[in-house]
Amino acid sequence: MKRSIICTVLLLYATYSLSQTGTLSNIQVSQRTDGTGYVDIYFNLNGSAAAYYIILETSFDGGSTYTPIPPAFISGNITAIPPGNNKHIVWDGLGSFPGTFSTQAKLKLIAADWQPCPDIPTFTDTRDGQVYFTVQIGGQCWIKENMKYLPVVTGPGNGSFTDPSYYVYGYNDTNVSEAKDTDNFQNYGALYNWWAALTACPPGWQLPDDTDWTQLTEFAAAEGFPDINVANGAGNALKSCRQVNSPLGSNCNTSEHPRWDSNSTHHGFDEFGFSALPGGYTFASAEFYSMGLTGSWWSSSISPDDIAIIRNMGYDKGEVEQNSLFKFFGLSVRCIRVYQLNLGVSPPGAGTVYGQGEYTPGKQVEITAEAHQGWGFLRWTDENNNVLSTASSFVYTMPAKNVSLIANFTPLYAQPCPGMPTFTDSRDGQTYNTVQIGNQCWMKENLKYLPSVVGPNTGSDTDPYYYVYGYDGEDVTAAKTTANFQNYGVLYNWPAALTACPPGWKLPSGHWEWSQLVNYVINQGFLNESNNPSGAGNALKSCRQVGHPDGGDCDTSEHPRWNSHGTHSGFDEFGFSGLPGGSNQWSGYFFGLGEHGHWWSSTPAGSINAHRRYMGYDSGDMPDVQSPRRMGFNVRCIRDEAL
Repeated sequence: MKRSIICTVLLLYATYSLSQTGTLSNIQVSQRTDGTGYVDIYFNLNGSAAAYYIILETSFDGGSTYTPIPPAFISGNITAIPPGNNKHIVWDGLGSFPGTFSTQAKLKLIAADWQPCPDIPTFTDTRDGQVYFTVQIGGQCWIKENMKYLPVVTGPGNGSFTDPSYYVYGYNDTNVSEAKDTDNFQNYGALYNWWAALTACPPGWQLPDDTDWTQLTEFAAAEGFPDINVANGAGNALKSCRQVNSPLGSNCNTSEHPRWDSNSTHHGFDEFGFSALPGGYTFASAEFYSMGLTGSWWSSSISPDDIAIIRNMGYDKGEVEQNSLFKFFGLSVRCIRVYQLNLGVSPPGAGTVYGQGEYTPGKQVEITAEAHQGWGFLRWTDENNNVLSTASSFVYTMPAKNVSLIANFTPLYAQPCPGMPTFTDSRDGQTYNTVQIGNQCWMKENLKYLPSVVGPNTGSDTDPYYYVYGYDGEDVTAAKTTANFQNYGVLYNWPAALTACPPGWKLPSGHWEWSQLVNYVINQGFLNESNNPSGAGNALKSCRQVGHPDGGDCDTSEHPRWNSHGTHSGFDEFGFSGLPGGSNQWSGYFFGLGEHGHWWSSTPAGSINAHRRYMGYDSGDMPDVQSPRRMGFNVRCIRDEAL
């Protein structure tokens, strides 16, 4: 039996009234004089239930309208309190209603022997002012009564087979006010066809789907009330106890509506406070049927043949039946609390997310993040930056609160240049991959253009010369077959480097293109510091290295690769994949393969030197260095945007 004891008091005058069984007595209400606006409420609670839940509402217009007091502003004997004397509640009146609170406020105390939803014990539908009690059953928050939202009304013979239709049992006209004045409306609420039921619930609530109903009956079963046709079945546990000849007696045994018809085997005992009542049904071209005998409620779910799934309770049954029904029938509606799942993207514009919406607590929601071009999914996090999943798609269990989740993305720097993922040099047929880094389009590999070749002892500051590390000869074909040519490309003296890049590409300048690259990397958080393991140089190096800590393909002794180092290792954040091609020294020998990478710039430094960029296996930066023009270094070409 789930009933309530209601008492109203004026802060300055402790008067009260009673409702149904039990009493709230000896009520004393006083506002503290310390300026806090706190109100102390003392009372005695008598009743037949083992425990009660106290709901407080207040009125600032003399009792014409009451507003629920948010539970966050109430403390003391509120939840699951047994009957007894000297109960005490503290209400933060000023905190809860800072603009309207006064000592002339009226208080309504409701002692409910069901568990209201903790944060919303009552709910007022702003569309029509109708006030409903709520009930918490397991993880679900339900409106405790059949819905009474009635924007229009029609008789049972005039309903629609395709559009929303609203009915009141036994009423066969179109006057909403008249329909609302009927006893059947007051006792059982409205009847809705399926299209009307979809929008019958107010904001923050929704028509339950079939899984919501299943969650309810499974909770009842877990509490010892199986969803089968037995006397202690889930249906009887969810029905109101009001019934003709109910063996529970007292207010449960009644012939006055609302109530269930008599049955010798089955009677409701309202274990959870759901208080289901038999509102009957209708359909578009017929009369009303089965009030007192049957309660039928819509779900938002449809079966494969496009008819809706419903739940039934009967006066002569102990279960909650699942059935399918044509959508033009008129049934009752119960609403279930929903919470907002908001999905965001960080940084903005990096991707698209799916799954946002309103869901009931416990709902298994599949959420998905899709990265936009140039971005990669990183992780899902909550409002407190807790990591929920590193998978782009996962199933999230909706809690009983509004939630905001963030899909975090990271830039995928190793993306090919738009419209040119590869480039083939028409001079020799060599094909290169490209990489877009910031606003620059680079060749992803060292240049291999080799029109001629000489040994390391041949050099000049003014005439172009081409070298292959470790090769001491002049046979271009033979030089191209070497592993060093395939792995690290060609070494060029500065005069050769100036014209080495193919049409549409160019040797990057030291003070502009190379600096722009390094500055871009710095701006992404990788400082150009030699002793920094996360430095710009390591971010631009290939990860291929002897003993690389990341393992996998990065940890390799096969060329091309960097020599081992305990502190510095490349992680190729941007796809530049810098490799240590060594050099041809000015004195005529090859040096540094596996240890050093050098790349010419087009910027001269005095009459015999030029600028270059450098990476070392034992450092984390990529500094600008000046070297003699006769030395042999690698070349990276950048797309010539001037063309």
